[in-house]
Amino acid sequence: MSGLESQFQLNSVVMYKNTGRETLTITATVLELELHESLDQPFLTGLIAVSDAEGKIANFGLSGTEYLEFTLTNIQFEVSITKRFVIASTEIKVSSNEMSEFYVLNLMEQHAVVSSLSKFSKSYTGTPDQIIKRIVSGKFNKQLLIGRLKPIQDPMTVVTPYITALDAIAWINNRATTLDGHPYFVYSTIKDDFIRMRCIDEMVADESFNSQPFTYGTAASVAGQLVESLHAIKVMDIGGSNDLMTKAVNGGLAVKYESMDLVTGNRARRTNIKPTDMGPELTSAIFNDRRVFDSMNQIIFDFQNPTYETSSSYGGGDIDTLSTKIKRTQTAARYNENKIGFTMNGAVWMANDKARVGMPMDIRTVELDGALLLKEDKQKSGKFVVTYVCHRFSNNKHEVDVIGIRP
Repeated sequence: MSGLESQFQLNSVVMYKNTGRETLTITATVLELELHESLDQPFLTGLIAVSDAEGKIANFGLSGTEYLEFTLTNIQFEVSITKRFVIASTEIKVSSNEMSEFYVLNLMEQHAVVSSLSKFSKSYTGTPDQIIKRIVSGKFNKQLLIGRLKPIQDPMTVVTPYITALDAIAWINNRATTLDGHPYFVYSTIKDDFIRMRCIDEMVADESFNSQPFTYGTAASVAGQLVESLHAIKVMDIGGSNDLMTKAVNGGLAVKYESMDLVTGNRARRTNIKPTDMGPELTSAIFNDRRVFDSMNQIIFDFQNPTYETSSSYGGGDIDTLSTKIKRTQTAARYNENKIGFTMNGAVWMANDKARVGMPMDIRTVELDGALLLKEDKQKSGKFVVTYVCHRFSNNKHEVDVIGIRP
């Protein structure tokens, strides 16, 4: 194996019955391990493929209530992590020679499994972050780390309408915005056992965790230079769409709206939300020989999450709240249009405590120009916020698949 590969060691992999009295060590039979962290969910998931040539797992018996705990170490940087998951589901596979079986176990953190098993209805009073903190503490017995910037929403009283704890967190978090209408995210990482709540503004303002940019393109990996090779991107994919109509349908380009009082039937058309206020500069954008600004007219209704608990309409002094909600929808839609995905060595992602979702990273994409000189691609270079990481451990290698968004 190349010395540039992220060498890791599985110290132990143990399965437990829910009583804790029966255990099975499967360290030597693990074929592959994946761990997933996402900015869109407050729990980790994963999967592990395990050979069962001797039938030990079959004899152990899997009923859906077992736990799996593992410890692995990155040999290069001497960094270890220990995680405990619930085995949420299993699949039995047969090898190509039909001489042995192997299992694929789908893993999920315990609080996510527990949440899916019960619904509740309860009254909460406070700001969105305060309510989410109480749910995380009371239902998951976990600590919520809230970022420096708090939501601007005033204290409110809500009753969770007989939903799961995870659904309740998403429901409340959907109301949380910054002063500029930017959204908050509630998420987990493999680096610790906390749940975090942070806004995109704060993530963008943070310093990138990689002092040396991850580099893709010609000469990204320099033979004999370990640091450059560990920061080299192997595969890159640019996602998103530049289609104006696609962005409009996704809510990314709202410039007009109407509000209607459901009691009186009075309808108010407002055009004071200008493109320069709500997103990218659109006043000169043309589609089918017409300005997008002149053609668009979004009607916004929010029956499920009204701003006032006693009203389903927006009017009077509450119109700014509607504007903020439109901004939140737009911001999320625009971020989904500026994605970048890549695969690289996982060593840096293990060694750096800040290498996780919700943190910014620097990326540099270079190519040779006509004069055979290195030229940086500005569109694919710069600061990106990490939204998803898949850690893949297999064949003594650790690689990561990463998705980032440009602020």
